[in-house]
Amino acid sequence: KGPVEFHGETINDKLSLKMLGKLKPDYIILWNGDLPKDDIVKNWVIKSDIPIIYIEMGWFPQEKTVYFDFRGVNASSEIRGIKLERISLYQKKKLHMFLQKYHQEMNLYGNKLPSDFIFVPLQVETDSNILKNSSIKRMKDLVKKVASMFKDEIIIVRPHPKHPDVKLGRIPNIRVDTKSNLQNLVKKARVVIGINSTVLLEALTYFKPVIALGEGLFSNHNVLIEGKDLTTSEMLHEIKKAIPKERKARIEDFLYELIFKRTYYNEHLSDSIMVKNSHWYKKISKRLYPKFRYRCTIS
Repeated sequence: KGPVEFHGETINDKLSLKMLGKLKPDYIILWNGDLPKDDIVKNWVIKSDIPIIYIEMGWFPQEKTVYFDFRGVNASSEIRGIKLERISLYQKKKLHMFLQKYHQEMNLYGNKLPSDFIFVPLQVETDSNILKNSSIKRMKDLVKKVASMFKDEIIIVRPHPKHPDVKLGRIPNIRVDTKSNLQNLVKKARVVIGINSTVLLEALTYFKPVIALGEGLFSNHNVLIEGKDLTTSEMLHEIKKAIPKERKARIEDFLYELIFKRTYYNEHLSDSIMVKNSHWYKKISKRLYPKFRYRCTIS
């Protein structure tokens, strides 16, 4: 209904409620939103009845995309609570063409990998996704748990690039791999087990058994094995079975939602047409510019 006006900018690293009151924004945009300083803003927003737009790095590939959310990110995302739509045959073909191209673009390199192994991607222990959405707080405890589940199998662990020197101790069936490409490890693993890393979403693109021991935007969608509520024997039973047709269909529905409805490429942020056609901008515009009521007289 009209352009969003630009009134200038205020840069202040010492955020205060007084400053927010003077600005009187129509929206608050928060990156992640789960950081301690964000609570100051969120508490003020609740009292002021101002909507928040949350932004976080997206998927496929993570470093080139973002997603916008009106509830939160990760386990707080609105994606977690939506009802997935069953995709059509055309949409399924479109999805698999995207995945094929995406996998081809990934460089597969690193150590020679075993023919059969379990892959465990580690996370940064101070990340909000671990602090808020996982009962497992230390990567050492995650590795010990998986090692005890699969005592007679090879388990490859990849430390997070931002926490490469994580201390795990000596465990016989654990191999730490910092050189192999992430995609290569995900592609060749028989099973991928993690807490709530986006690597679990990468594993879903290969339609293989995935166990999540924490919560994420994937929760409640029946697209992977949610291990936080299962015993060890129940998890082992789940991964021995082939992925049911219904779960594979759910994974396709879920990936289609993420890729074609939620993903926003960084390069498109400067494209006004792409912005105006996005679901989040339409939602903002609807609130800022409600439908006009026309009065008509016929003579």
